[in-house]
Amino acid sequence: MALSRRGCVFLVVTAVVAGCAAPTLTQEEEGTTSSAQKLVSRREVMARAQEWVDAKVPYCGGVRGGNDVLCGGTCRRPAAAWDRYRSDCSGYVSWVWQIPDDPTTYAYIEDRGGDDGWHTVAIDELQPGDALVSQTHIKLFSKRNGDAMEIYEESDCGLVARIRTQGISRIDGTRFRFAGDGRTYHGIRRAGISSAGGTAPEDSVGEGAQTFLTRGEQHHFARAASGELTHSFWDPNDGKVHRDVWGSGLAGEPTTLVAGAEQHAFARGGEGALEHWYWDRTTGKLSHDTWGTGLASDPAVILMGGGQHAFAVDGAGKLQHWYWVAGKPVQHDTWGGGIEGRPTVLDIAPEQHVFARGTDGSLEHFWWDVAKGVQHDSWGSAIASVPAAHAFNGDQHVFAIDAAGKLQHWWWGKTTKLVSHDTWSGADVDPRSRPSLLAHGRDQHVFVRGKSGSLEHYVWSPNVGVRHDTWGTGIATDPSALLVGDDEHVFANDPSGRLQHWWWSRATGIEHDQW
Repeated sequence: MALSRRGCVFLVVTAVVAGCAAPTLTQEEEGTTSSAQKLVSRREVMARAQEWVDAKVPYCGGVRGGNDVLCGGTCRRPAAAWDRYRSDCSGYVSWVWQIPDDPTTYAYIEDRGGDDGWHTVAIDELQPGDALVSQTHIKLFSKRNGDAMEIYEESDCGLVARIRTQGISRIDGTRFRFAGDGRTYHGIRRAGISSAGGTAPEDSVGEGAQTFLTRGEQHHFARAASGELTHSFWDPNDGKVHRDVWGSGLAGEPTTLVAGAEQHAFARGGEGALEHWYWDRTTGKLSHDTWGTGLASDPAVILMGGGQHAFAVDGAGKLQHWYWVAGKPVQHDTWGGGIEGRPTVLDIAPEQHVFARGTDGSLEHFWWDVAKGVQHDSWGSAIASVPAAHAFNGDQHVFAIDAAGKLQHWWWGKTTKLVSHDTWSGADVDPRSRPSLLAHGRDQHVFVRGKSGSLEHYVWSPNVGVRHDTWGTGIATDPSALLVGDDEHVFANDPSGRLQHWWWSRATGIEHDQW
């Protein structure tokens, strides 16, 4: 919510003076029971949050048909289950959390006891369905990758409920600020909330990449020509890029993830081993171990279900899976066969999804759920690159490049339950390039290496379709994209092994430097 516009900050004053907050609801009116009688599951909270977003509920400082004390006029929206709640930032959270009295943001800033209360939680303990509150705004936490958070919110007059990713900078263990927002936030958790229904915990985030954001720092890992695991990071405290080496003996490109205070890097070793390095911020110690052997591809990694998971293809074309959870050794199983090249992985609770290129160029899909175990189908054909996948607005999206150099796109809709396909580019993409994907607000972004070594960018927007531009030239590796606040960052090495960095902001457009 922009401070320069009318929003939740003014609801505090108006609610006290004019009594315009929604009237207290009885359990019979709302159709819910107190949390003493029934736990509210995280899965239910996030399903309600998505339902509100899917309905494009407009921001309004009142109930349906009531006076809009924030934006003016009357609150007009179709009849729905949330009619007795305001559709401002705090009304959204109240309905999603099933809080009958629909508190204002001013009330949420302080902990409250009781069955329908809430309490403060640390940043590193946030889980899907928790809320993030300041004196003048509140939003729902969905997931995070380091210090980049995906949030759900009603934000301001003229807008509808939305999902977006924002970077944060920490003040201490509980307090933080969002990039470009001077307000101080902290996390709160509803009383009686549970993980019933298979909802993944906060470590359920997107697939690991070569680049990540944590504590405002931008980190990039790569394999040097000598096989060293190189690490470059930009420190916002001094505004400088720092470099070090974590290990050696790499046979492929690394992939990384952040788990609390730890930074993890995985890579295929020279003998086909699954090598793992991890650095603990609290101790400053860098450690190393080996998870498995027999890799023929680079690994894909993700945080899922409270554990770290790694997938890779072996020399026989089988999809191998290693996973670690606290207190147990690394475990292993095999999911299927007939594939080659680096896989890509998604966590859409309660299912785990892996996509890979088949030995005949097909797009193969494996998924696991607790009831049926590992299942398999094929989504498409004629791909030359390894695929890249992400979840966007609840749907599964997969991108790959065909032999002609065209960017191909498949997606499975949660509403249609069908796989669809379209083509995003002409024959201008290097068939060997793995796409790098970015979700930014309502837009999907794909970065790939062009046939001439250019950095190509494709973006899809609702009601607009696919657009294209070129960000730069002279790259020799696949790009790795990162969202930092409202800015888009992309990294790739040039033919000399130097790390090149491009970024886009609304204020300045595309800029470039060398790391």
